[in-house]
Amino acid sequence: MILNYYKESDKINTAIIALHGWTGSEHSMVPVAKSMKVPNAKWYIPQAPYEASSGKGYTWFSGSPENGWKTKKTFNLMDKLFERIIDDGFLPNKIILLGFSMGASLALRYGLKAGFTLKGIISIASVVRDINDLLNNSSTESIGDYLMKHIDIHPLLDKEKQVKAKTYESEKRKISIVGSLLSLLFILFFYFSGLSNYLANINLSFIYVFLIYITIFHVLSTIIGLPAGYYSGYVHEHKWGFSNYTNKTWFIDQLKSFTVSLILLPILLGIFFWVLWRFPDNWWLIAAAVTTLISIIFVTLFPVVILPIFNKYDPIDDEKLTTQLSEILHKAGLNPSGFFRQDMSRQTKKENAFLAGMGKTRRVVIADNLLEHMNLSEIKSVIAHEVGHYRYSHLPKNIIVGTIQQLIIFFLLNIIMKILYPEFLTSNVINLTLFPMFSLIMGLLSSLLFGPLNNMISRYFERQADRTSLELYPDKDAFLNAMAGLANRNLSNAYPEWWVKLLYYSHPPIGERLSFAEDYKV
Repeated sequence: MILNYYKESDKINTAIIALHGWTGSEHSMVPVAKSMKVPNAKWYIPQAPYEASSGKGYTWFSGSPENGWKTKKTFNLMDKLFERIIDDGFLPNKIILLGFSMGASLALRYGLKAGFTLKGIISIASVVRDINDLLNNSSTESIGDYLMKHIDIHPLLDKEKQVKAKTYESEKRKISIVGSLLSLLFILFFYFSGLSNYLANINLSFIYVFLIYITIFHVLSTIIGLPAGYYSGYVHEHKWGFSNYTNKTWFIDQLKSFTVSLILLPILLGIFFWVLWRFPDNWWLIAAAVTTLISIIFVTLFPVVILPIFNKYDPIDDEKLTTQLSEILHKAGLNPSGFFRQDMSRQTKKENAFLAGMGKTRRVVIADNLLEHMNLSEIKSVIAHEVGHYRYSHLPKNIIVGTIQQLIIFFLLNIIMKILYPEFLTSNVINLTLFPMFSLIMGLLSSLLFGPLNNMISRYFERQADRTSLELYPDKDAFLNAMAGLANRNLSNAYPEWWVKLLYYSHPPIGERLSFAEDYKV
């Protein structure tokens, strides 16, 4: 698609699609856009897909009344154009369809028949044959029906919210990419500016140099990531009506997160650098084993040490609820240390529930938002799903898989670092100087080699947990209502594109989970 753009300002709330006339191009409607001076509008000016018979310019319809008209490319282009504009954050009721001459005819035919509600249609110098037929056959479908016309959407899902979910997801993805690019630029600057080398060579005992280096690195990386984090976690979430944060409470949580990292990073990286120094020949093997041990300790202590720093976890005093949830857990041979209510509403309107911890620290956690919006049957279905993770030993399996992957990553990292930086492992100072590049290459290896694979494994585990939910608590309606309710309230995209699912989804899309439940034989 060849597409031109025009806008008068950066404060945009309306999209205008401008369709040129016969023998026009993507440049033809720019003078129209400039002369109309529509405030707060972004113009999308596409080029028609067919070459005009005159040999100059382009046309929306190719052919003749005698030989028939070719229109497939045109309507495919319009469908894709609307998808792009919606991905840019415009709902159809914020889109104006404007056309001149042949473009005006297309604007009327597409706008009236396609089945969506536009902000307006502007037809300039248009000739439309059979106008009564066009008006009599115009669509009265809702916006949701149009946008989901290629998908058999589950009846429990709100169609208009699914439209919003796609936009919300797309915006979150773009913000995440910006954040990742900022992190990449920071790491490259930290190393190539000479700052890393300068800090690593401070004339002090190495342990003090190490602490100064890690502290400065962490402080600077936090400062660099703060604007994108604030926009993503505060501004954008408020825009979509999810966040319950005030500026003060958001910054307090960020300060807590920074402090926890400032305590843990020197400890964890200190162990890692000790391994590099003590076992330079086979550090990658020792580091993978140490990482596994740390993972087990972290999983065990996380619910009782880390989580309470950010939220309150009060015992659930609803005896009817806890008794019935205990029955589900006992079916899987589990004995939790308790049932806890998380004050998640302090931060967000989204909902969650999970089983956390190992051994004596294992506990059932349910967010207050979920307790408020779900009935007893739906809550039991959700917890039965979480029990499935323990029934299939997903936690130890994840640790085993993670250990194997970490071993591979460290092994390859050892080879790559020695090729790129022959001085690697020759001294603690050199290792510290190379830390930015070391962490960058390790992150790239992890993402490229195992990102989509880990998502696939996780989705498989989640399907097993869904099956367990329906086995331990065979109330199909409860499962369906719980999943659809979460999708509607949390704006979860139930039908993502295949590549989005491959790269980003650790859970099966809600649409697949609903279909699975519908087909499941209780």
